[in-house]
Amino acid sequence: MKYIVALAALTAAVSAQNPPGCRSDFDGTFVIKPTLINAQEAQVGNEAKMLKRQQNVRTICGSTPIVTLQGGILKDQQGRTGNIVANTQFQFDEPLQTDALFTSGFSVCQNNTLAYPGSAIFYQCLSGNPNDPEDRSKLFNNLYTQPQGPTSGEADQCDQIYIEVIGCQPSAEQSSSFGLSATGGSPATTASAPQTTSAAPATSSEEAGTPATTEAPAAPYPTANNGTIPSATASGSGSPSTGTPGPEPYVPGSGAASLIIGGKLVALVAGIGAFAIDAGFMTVLTLLWRSFLSLSITLVMMCRFARPNPRCSSIILPTTPNKPASTSPSTTSKISGDISSVFPSLSGSSPKPLPPRFANIKKRLIYGHASRLQDSWNRLLVVLQKRREEIRTKGSNIVPEINFWDLNDVEKRTKFRDALHQTGVAVIRGVVQEKEALGWKELVKRYIASNPGTKGFPPNRPAVYELYWSPSQVLARAHPNILRAQRFLMSHWHSALGSSDTKHFISTSHPLSYADRLRIRQPGDSSFALGPHVDGGSCERWEPCGYGLGGVYDQIFEGNWERYTPWEMTCRIPVKSDLYNGPGGCSMYRMFQGWVAMSEIGRGQGHLKVCPMIKEATAYMLLRPFFAPSRTPDDPQYLDITNWTLEDPVSSSLQGAVPANGQELNGELHPHLALEDTMVHVPDVRPGDYVAWHCDTIHAVDSIHTGASDSSVLYIPACPLTEANAEYLARQRETFAEGIPAPDFPSGAGESQHRGRLTPEYVMKNISLQAQRAMGLAAFDIRQHEIFDRERDTLQIANKILAFGKA
Repeated sequence: MKYIVALAALTAAVSAQNPPGCRSDFDGTFVIKPTLINAQEAQVGNEAKMLKRQQNVRTICGSTPIVTLQGGILKDQQGRTGNIVANTQFQFDEPLQTDALFTSGFSVCQNNTLAYPGSAIFYQCLSGNPNDPEDRSKLFNNLYTQPQGPTSGEADQCDQIYIEVIGCQPSAEQSSSFGLSATGGSPATTASAPQTTSAAPATSSEEAGTPATTEAPAAPYPTANNGTIPSATASGSGSPSTGTPGPEPYVPGSGAASLIIGGKLVALVAGIGAFAIDAGFMTVLTLLWRSFLSLSITLVMMCRFARPNPRCSSIILPTTPNKPASTSPSTTSKISGDISSVFPSLSGSSPKPLPPRFANIKKRLIYGHASRLQDSWNRLLVVLQKRREEIRTKGSNIVPEINFWDLNDVEKRTKFRDALHQTGVAVIRGVVQEKEALGWKELVKRYIASNPGTKGFPPNRPAVYELYWSPSQVLARAHPNILRAQRFLMSHWHSALGSSDTKHFISTSHPLSYADRLRIRQPGDSSFALGPHVDGGSCERWEPCGYGLGGVYDQIFEGNWERYTPWEMTCRIPVKSDLYNGPGGCSMYRMFQGWVAMSEIGRGQGHLKVCPMIKEATAYMLLRPFFAPSRTPDDPQYLDITNWTLEDPVSSSLQGAVPANGQELNGELHPHLALEDTMVHVPDVRPGDYVAWHCDTIHAVDSIHTGASDSSVLYIPACPLTEANAEYLARQRETFAEGIPAPDFPSGAGESQHRGRLTPEYVMKNISLQAQRAMGLAAFDIRQHEIFDRERDTLQIANKILAFGKA
């Protein structure tokens, strides 16, 4: 398991107060010692035994870090402050990292264990691959406030621990060296270069004076033709064009608590010594053991404090070479705003009539086959009536579901596929464990609380937040189960030419990450009353320079709607779905829109509603602007086929389509869809369920949240790899580094100043290579044997666009 659950519920949900029985001041100085928690002791408690151990007379502090605690603030012998950083790691820093989760609130409990706000339980996690003999020299332990997934291998590599506080007296030499008073007072503060140290004593098998180093999980740095690293575009790290690393940037986890393999050797000797003592061996063996232990720690500390740990080297993000200075809608910044900027119904604005050119577009679309279009419309109205009755009967049960663990079951997959192709919407159960999904919600709530300037809609009580790079969102997009679910969903699309297609560059087995918003809607909310709509453009669906570039809907406009297939993927590759650079226009090719639930959501509880007839509803939406009724809506025969004929004269109206806005629908403009009956709720979901719908699906949300708890989701669509999507990914990568909204969304400062925001550097150090590729941070592997040549060509094109060259 390569995925690292780096930030989750425990740290996010803790209180800012000390745990019961813990104090925020410690008299004098002390050293800290990680102690494994026995499973049985964790249940019954071992306070008495640990307290007795700590009641001994204070001795001279050893060579381990010497710490003070005053007013909840930890200081080590070099004046650095103890803190818990963004990836929940416990360490000492000077200066403090800007996105640290806790820099104070530490305490010592009655059993002499160290506590952070809310808990005294820590986790000691092994980094590196213990199954690789060649990598054993690079193993080390980090201390965290919650368990971490391993960076390589499959075994669980974390142990639950206490951190013991052992009172001690600094020697005169230590007081002089580290700026401590001889009575164990607070460390003297001196100006110094930024430093980071581990929160635990480190041991190493490496030669003293040379800190152990560890390679990053992947080596995603692209090189130019001359072998140099492309200049950075985001953080200014490194020296541009020369390939010479510059000042080391902050990478979460860079100040790891390092118990290298040498520490394992010390533990082994300690065990042997203890056994020797219990067995009655000579006292000299005890003295030898103690001497070896002291020497080992001393050597390690000499190494540790010689200079900062260099294992997190400078990371320089790639940039697209020869980037054109374009002013096209796909590359220029969008106006600032929020989700209400996308839909007139949310903003309360009144759409203006479309210009006359749209009447000309409509004329050209049906020129030469007007009568065929009338017959097609008539057939469609008959089918719509049948589908309406089916939806009324089945309700939410019409939406197909499949369990994540059943994705390889051929029989269940076939049944799911048939229903998906008919409805355009689906639920995949249990993609993420409930505990993990709930942890994401608690973490994002803490992220919002730590950054009170976060924008959202509505402004006074946000339900949809203008967040794109919070830890929860980045980790969710990187989750291997979500990436697999996206591949599974996109496998239901096809090319008209099949495997023999040598014309189109596309891969559905390499999903790309698309940064979208999140929703935490509170009970009683009626502001986020987003009615029936379709994303991915509005007017563009009729325009020749929009969806017309791929002829996506040609069969519908030519009077053959039955021959239209919503699942043909190649015709959408050249589409321009954001001709007007609107604040909500989507220029990325999204096969599915989707979200992962972070809460239980039931019908009426701020839930998603869909019109589950993807083919018929799309055909009706596109043909509706060509037809007009002769009777008024209050006439009993208003919906009859005979009441609807081709417009004459042709108007410019596109019923619900407004340039630079989303496509909206309602009962007045689209009466035959009977949206009051055909918009059904998606089945109730639990945290970790993934809901997805075809990019042309009509969908909405409950106008009022009548539930008792929040309705929370992370929006995560499924996007294939294409040339245009790779170009978008390159631009999105730059916004990720800067912490500003993704290119498709309203511009502004975004999260550039937010505390706790994750960065590309973090992903490149801590998240799987698969996720790095999805985010444009690592090259795609063109040497795979199981892919077609055309797909291999697609990967190579994407690597070039992303400035990785050949991989």
